[in-house]
Amino acid sequence: MKKPLIFILVLSALACQKAQRDEDVATNSAEDVSLAQSIFSDAYKIMRVAALNTQGISSATGSITSVFGCESISSDTISDPKEIIIDFKYIGCEGLDRVRYGRLVGQFYGKFSEVNSALDLTFSNYYFEDYEVNGKVRVIFKEPNTGGNPVNTFYVTNGQITESNTLSWTASQSWETVMDEGVVKFMVKGIRNGVNRKGNVFFAKIGTPLTLSDQCFSVLMGSQELEVINLSNRTVLYENSECVSRGVAVVNGARIPFTY
Repeated sequence: MKKPLIFILVLSALACQKAQRDEDVATNSAEDVSLAQSIFSDAYKIMRVAALNTQGISSATGSITSVFGCESISSDTISDPKEIIIDFKYIGCEGLDRVRYGRLVGQFYGKFSEVNSALDLTFSNYYFEDYEVNGKVRVIFKEPNTGGNPVNTFYVTNGQITESNTLSWTASQSWETVMDEGVVKFMVKGIRNGVNRKGNVFFAKIGTPLTLSDQCFSVLMGSQELEVINLSNRTVLYENSECVSRGVAVVNGARIPFTY
């Protein structure tokens, strides 16, 4: 009579182990760290274009009124700090194949992009697609590197991306701006951490610098090492060099594609 009981216990143990293995191939954290990097970078890249083309904020001799043609840019170049508001309106504005709603608010200390100048970027009722975005981005410009390329720090504090659940994200990064056949690209190094939308705590360190473009929302190239509490470490790869929101998570030798 004991054999059936032992058999059931063995099956239960095997089922539990399988459930743990199944959970350990999940790509939730890889998706969320990719999404957060892309959304907060996107906001800065848009504000950067506006700032570089607004007289009184940068060395520009004129001012633009829109980046995508469907939102409005207003500026205050008298106050200290100076300010730019990019209003995507409640009906939304599409750019780079993504729709944004609400406002991006930039406060500028010093002339934008000059050494030691700084930008504080915040979000006012801002939505990226269906995601509500909150937090603060602080950018500080440093001396150009030995190759003569502009370098800036990029900090995100209290970052939150919310749909039905909330993704929390912080970042401390270094960005190098490069020109690649007339296209502005950014080489990104640094660390990130947070809590994904499933409630798992993660830590991420960029390996091969991430390549971003001002003409694309997604991460183009690069890699990062991802540590998720109570799960195996992951290597996250971006290998397509195309403007497609996808990557590969390498977990215990298995390559698992994901989209974000």
